[in-house]
Amino acid sequence: MFSPAFIARYPGFIDLMGSVKMWRLWLRLGWMDILRRYRRTKIGPFWGTLSVGAFIGAMGFLYAGIFGQDPSEYIPYVAAGFAIWLPLSTFVVESTSTFITAENTIKHSAMPFTVFVWQAVIRNLIVFAHNLPIYVLVAVIFSVPLHINMLLVFPGLLLLLINAGWLGLVVSLICTRYRDVQQLVATIMQMLFFVTPIFWQAGQAGRVRTIFVELNPAFHLVDIVRSPLLGIAPTQSSWLFVCGMGVGGWVFALAMFNRYRARVVLWV
Repeated sequence: MFSPAFIARYPGFIDLMGSVKMWRLWLRLGWMDILRRYRRTKIGPFWGTLSVGAFIGAMGFLYAGIFGQDPSEYIPYVAAGFAIWLPLSTFVVESTSTFITAENTIKHSAMPFTVFVWQAVIRNLIVFAHNLPIYVLVAVIFSVPLHINMLLVFPGLLLLLINAGWLGLVVSLICTRYRDVQQLVATIMQMLFFVTPIFWQAGQAGRVRTIFVELNPAFHLVDIVRSPLLGIAPTQSSWLFVCGMGVGGWVFALAMFNRYRARVVLWV
């Protein structure tokens, strides 16, 4: 399909196309990660669901009081946002060791490296699926009305996964080469949790709204899924921001991957 000259010039693109064709493999690997992580437990990944539910319940009522918010509106907002943020932040942090963890496979097989990136994406998508019932329960308790806008959660989730792919690839490459960046990434994600409207609402940002809301990629990634869950259509700026970030991010990621893919074997 591709000429030898093209393959030699764009190894990163060939790797990505190869991993796309092997979608059954990374789907299976992501599922096996979940089974292995919760092996010999009675309720498996639902331990995480219970902890998320307890956290949302406690922090939701606390911060509703602190911010003077109506719990019937505030707690569903927090539940939807946190259910999205948790697997997203976990994915980014786990991406710091994606290639390092797969060292043996990378060194002893011809498997596309991006298979391991998609494996991490699927693993955390499954985590999101396990956290989603918490939001559904909260929505039923607080009578969140059904709305046609809720169907927008599907294109929103697709765009989120597309952006997660390039972000995971970039983070994996950088952290495989520079191991100290792993701690920096974890610190950045902790900071983003507090400066992103997860437990506070965008309207509360005041004069710093431009910095912490409008120019905050994490906000837009969360918002295109959270708003539909609440029956609200995401803003046009969020759609445009996430689409633009997806295109620009993949161009940047593939350019970096084309240049440094051959060195990953030496770095791990």
